[in-house]
Amino acid sequence: MLLFFAAIAISCTQVKRLIEAEDIVGKWKEVQGRKTKNSPVEDIIVNCNDSLSNGDIFFFNTDGTYLKRSICPDRQHEEEGTWVYRNNIISLTTGKDNIKFSVSDAGKNKIKLSSLLINIDGTVIDDFDMGFFVVLEKQ
Repeated sequence: MLLFFAAIAISCTQVKRLIEAEDIVGKWKEVQGRKTKNSPVEDIIVNCNDSLSNGDIFFFNTDGTYLKRSICPDRQHEEEGTWVYRNNIISLTTGKDNIKFSVSDAGKNKIKLSSLLINIDGTVIDDFDMGFFVVLEKQ
């Protein structure tokens, strides 16, 4: 009987896979996000005919460069830079800006990027959660 309950407990436990740098390479589309701890989680609805669509597509290249552009092709929003992934943290650098996100598995070809606060020297301030995150789905 004890083995039966142990088997059920193990099968019901969701195992998150470890994200490797090779997993990040490719094209990703924003599908969900939250701006602050107190704001609701919102699905990114793409309707390029209205001004409410604000999602982005990320291209993470094997050479360590990335491109971020609006989902809607007529919008001029575009950003280029470099990316580095170590210890479940991705650093996106453009010019003098360096933004860091904690990366976790969100299931079904999705990853969750949670914003991290960093010190002036570039180290992450532990246990600080601003609440901002974005979920990307591999395309």
